[in-house]
Formats: sequence, structure tokens, C-alpha cells
Amino acid sequence: MTPSQEATRSQPTTRPCPGLSPGTQFHLPELAQRFSCDYHPDYHAIVRSNEQWVVQSLYAGDTDRARASLNCLTGLMICTGYPQGDRDRMLDICQLSEWWFLIDDEFTHILSDQRIPEQDRPPLARRYLDDMWSLVLGEPATTSPAWSPDAVRALFKRIRSRLEPAAFDRMLTAFATWQQDGLTTEQQTPDISALDLPAYLQIRRDSTACTSYATITEYVLDIEIPPQTLNHPLVQEYQRTIMNCWILPSDLFSFRKECFHGDHTNAVCLLRRTQQLSLQEAVDTLASHQAESQEQALDLYAQIAATPLGTSGDLLTYLATLQQIEAATQRWCYMTPRYHGDGFHWNGALSGTMTLYPDYTQFPPIHARSPQPTQTP
Repeated sequence: MTPSQEATRSQPTTRPCPGLSPGTQFHLPELAQRFSCDYHPDYHAIVRSNEQWVVQSLYAGDTDRARASLNCLTGLMICTGYPQGDRDRMLDICQLSEWWFLIDDEFTHILSDQRIPEQDRPPLARRYLDDMWSLVLGEPATTSPAWSPDAVRALFKRIRSRLEPAAFDRMLTAFATWQQDGLTTEQQTPDISALDLPAYLQIRRDSTACTSYATITEYVLDIEIPPQTLNHPLVQEYQRTIMNCWILPSDLFSFRKECFHGDHTNAVCLLRRTQQLSLQEAVDTLASHQAESQEQALDLYAQIAATPLGTSGDLLTYLATLQQIEAATQRWCYMTPRYHGDGFHWNGALSGTMTLYPDYTQFPPIHARSPQPTQTP
């Protein structure tokens, strides 16, 4: 029995997450990576244009917030996840992702703000999301955020202009899964914390925007996969599996920040709460589950390619791009200050002892390797 099967074989028994203490350590195993990613040919131009938009439009006049947003390396993740994307649409999604991280942070802050009575937080969060949805639809916001609503309205107006109405509506439907399930997830944390890992991942595919970014993939590639193709059981299973591969490394590297701040809606905390695993056991289980999920995704891709579905070049490009997004996301998880603290710079280490503090992650050192002995003929 694999570690991930062992972790999910029994009905979970919930207990409070043990939390973290400053200086907590665990061994980071080297995560499997069966997929590849690459830089978009216009990477530098796209990133420069995105930086200009963040500084001059989204956070006009707020240099500190603009710098903090750009330091999260969102443009890098998008430009390595979509190496074949349309350049103009790539820039749209870089900007969309900058804004999405922003509203995710503000939304989470509302739900965790200890100054607000707990029963009042969900309604406030809902009103906040409704206000953000107004911007997506091109309507004025009812609040005055500390960033430019006009920049966001203009962004979605531009995205709408590139799509047929039905395609834009489908994109909005996908976006709405994050809006609805993101709130549901936070409101029902005690219930979600009692789920087993597969059930947790099923919910998180929407609340972490995986469903939204699957639709965004079609937008960036300037293709449209017929609904009957996307609804094929093999394609559906492939998408669920590849999205698990997106979620697991994100949860593994973000849990330090979340757990120290009392947010335990995370796969690491879930296993510690429901399976009474140690921190090291939880990390090892997720690493094992990630390897299994990648292998399963490759197997499903081969099965799809061997069916009549495999005659569709657009579909195979779409499915392969989902793998590239996974590889880019996993790489980004190692390096982003969003997960590891302001000023963090990844040293390239893939495994070793990690040390956790409330405000930053201390990554493993890089050790010298002994030269290989010279082979004599």
C-alpha cells in the first residue's frame, strides 16, 4: 500500500491542527517532476509590460504595494506555464493573475480579521466578492479599494473583446466557481477539515482557481475545445488528476504561511488533523501522492491520445499545456516570496531540511558534490 493510500484508507478522525512553532523543521523530499515547462519566446517583453501595468495602472501611486506584488513572480509563472500562448493574451492573464492574488489576499483577510465578529465575516466577504464581480462585468464598484478598479474593468473589457460572447460567458462561469467555492470553503472549514484527501482535493480544484485556469488555457492558446470533448470521461479524469498536481505542491509550500496565521485549510494540516500524522509524515504523503498523480496523468494522456480524441491537435495541445502549467507552478512554489516571505530568493535547492518561521522559510543549504571518478579506458 502506498503512503497516500495509507493516509486515506480510513474514516478520518478530526483533531485540532498541532500548528507550528518558530524553528520547526522537516525534511523536504525532492518532488517528482515528470512534466516540463519553458520560457515563452516573448517572456521579457511580456514581463516588462506586466510590470508597467502593475506600477502605473493597478497600483498607481503605491510603489510599495506594486513592488510587493511583482516580487511574487506571477509573470514568471504564467510565462513559463504557457510557452506557446498568444503574446497579447499572455499579457492579459499575467495582469489577471496579479489582480487575482490581490483579491485572494483581501478576501482571506476579511475572513480572518479578528477585529470583526466571526459571524459578520462571511457576509462581508460575500459583499466584497460581489463588488469584485461587478468589475468583471464592467460595472462600477461600490467600495473604493486601495488599487484601481478602472484598470481591472479595462482588463476585462479587453478580454471580452477577444472572445465570442459564448466563450466569454463560459470563462465567467469558470471564474464563478472560485467566487462561490472560495467562500464556501472558508465558511465550512470545520467540515472540510474532516474530509479525506481525495474529497479535499475535489473541493480545492474550484476554490484554488484550477477550474478557472483550465478555461484560461483555452483563452491563452486561442483555441476552443468543444464541450462534448471536455466532458468526455477520460478528459474529465485527466483534468481532475492534473489539477491535483497543481494543488499539492502549492499546499506543501504555502502551509507555513497559512498555518502560522491560523488558516488550516491546507492538505498538510488536513493530514495532521484527520490522520494524526506527524509533520514529516504529512509532507512525505503529499510528495508520494504528487508522484502518483503525475504518473496517472501521463497514463491518461496516453489513453486519450490512443482514442479518436487523439486526432484533435487542439485537444492534445490543451492537455499538454496543462502539464506545462503544473511544471511551472511547481517550480514557482519553490521560489515565490508569496509563500516564503518578503525578500526570499530561492537558492535552487530541491530537497533537504527546511526551517519554518512565522515570516519566512529557511531553505536547505546547497552542498558540494564530490566529483565523479575518472573512467579509464
